[in-house]
Amino acid sequence: MNNEERESLWQDRLAEVSDFYNKHGRNPSSTVTEEATLASWFTMQRVRLRSGNMRADRADLLDQKLPHWRETSSRTDRFSTNLDAYLKFTSDNDRTPVSSADDEEERKLAIWMSNQKAQARRGEASPDSIATLDEKIPGWNDWQRQKQTRADNYPDWDQNLDLLVKFLDDNGVKPVFECENGEERRLAAWLNNQRRMFRKGQMADDRVAKLEEAVPSWNDLSRNDGKWSKNLAQVKSFFESKGYAPAANAEDAEERRLARWFFEQKRKVNSGSADARTDEFVAALPNWENIKAPTNVSSWDETLESSAEYVKNNGSFPATTSEDPEVRRMGFWVTRNRKYLKDGKLSNDKLAKLDEKLPNWRRGSLGRPSRAA
Repeated sequence: MNNEERESLWQDRLAEVSDFYNKHGRNPSSTVTEEATLASWFTMQRVRLRSGNMRADRADLLDQKLPHWRETSSRTDRFSTNLDAYLKFTSDNDRTPVSSADDEEERKLAIWMSNQKAQARRGEASPDSIATLDEKIPGWNDWQRQKQTRADNYPDWDQNLDLLVKFLDDNGVKPVFECENGEERRLAAWLNNQRRMFRKGQMADDRVAKLEEAVPSWNDLSRNDGKWSKNLAQVKSFFESKGYAPAANAEDAEERRLARWFFEQKRKVNSGSADARTDEFVAALPNWENIKAPTNVSSWDETLESSAEYVKNNGSFPATTSEDPEVRRMGFWVTRNRKYLKDGKLSNDKLAKLDEKLPNWRRGSLGRPSRAA
């Protein structure tokens, strides 16, 4: 490109920027795709002026066409430019820009709005900009305002301690994260945060003293101990209300979970690995060895017949993981008889019946029980 062509292009750009300013009352924005070329040209003129490389004749033409061009864009100007671009994007796309977008300009607009919310949160946004955003984009900061409202209503430290003490009095165990109750999860998070601050030496002495007085064991246990204690309390409550242990083949998933936990605790006690937890388990359920799940009304022979019918119809042994409680029951029955055989506790007549009705039941040669059964 020769000098004459370059000069002609410069003149064209000046005319375009001048027309844009006269039409919109603002400078072109680099955050708007169709304005980016003009914005880049306009910025370059200022760069050349600051670096002393601006030709005098071009500076004169700029003064004539764009009297404000020497002025650095103010924060208010940038705010207005970005707001206009944001409004145009939402109008054109019927959605707000997102920071994960492939388009760079969309990402810039999303980040800009995120910054407005952050400034409002920190109290750094001007009242004028907040009022303008409220007018142009109703609800732009509702999420943050709702968050602030929640924070205003959030219990203070002493109230949380009182709530923790009440929870312990009502439930007998510490709150845990693994629950459906939102207030219990919040208290568990609060208690865990106190432990974390204590370990880091960031807790005030008066708060440590209050915790020690109200909840002496507040820092003795790990996060999971609350969950263990809760399981123990639930199993004890289950037994006291029903008179039997939770069943591993129950239809209710929560009962099956408690049954697995109960079985694991009994296994630990039987193994002789006594510790504080096994002592607590035995103290809570002194008759733990005799606490059994209910015996199914079906006799051994009836279960054998139904299991044989299942194998005939499905080509596999009943699965202990089946969603059907009856299939699960048969699955546990087959598994239990295999264990009895291994331990030498299966009578000869039952062994003969099993061999007759369920060939290869000892090693499950029909294949592993189908999980989908």
